[in-house]
Amino acid sequence: MNMKTRYILLSLLIAPTILFAMLTVPYDTTKPPSLSLPAGYAFAVVALGADTNQFYCTSAELSGALGWRFTFSSTNTPSKSKWVLVTVDGKTQVFLDGRIR
Repeated sequence: MNMKTRYILLSLLIAPTILFAMLTVPYDTTKPPSLSLPAGYAFAVVALGADTNQFYCTSAELSGALGWRFTFSSTNTPSKSKWVLVTVDGKTQVFLDGRIR
């Protein structure tokens, strides 16, 4: 099995796991998040890079112990969506239409 195939298989396993965990782990609202919304948004914008010219933030959600999940929508027709997961330690993962970018 070559390296490209391994990365594809690993991505296919990790993406649904992260998305499932984000849906099933509720955030304890009695404690403030360890990463603030403005700091999380700053990480998300850096992760999008030049795509910030074509995408704007439509929602932000605190996803349990994982961190923030930001949804960005394109300004073009038909509209596309990108999701940026920002963990509490500032690591980012960008998803385009459910696929890791």
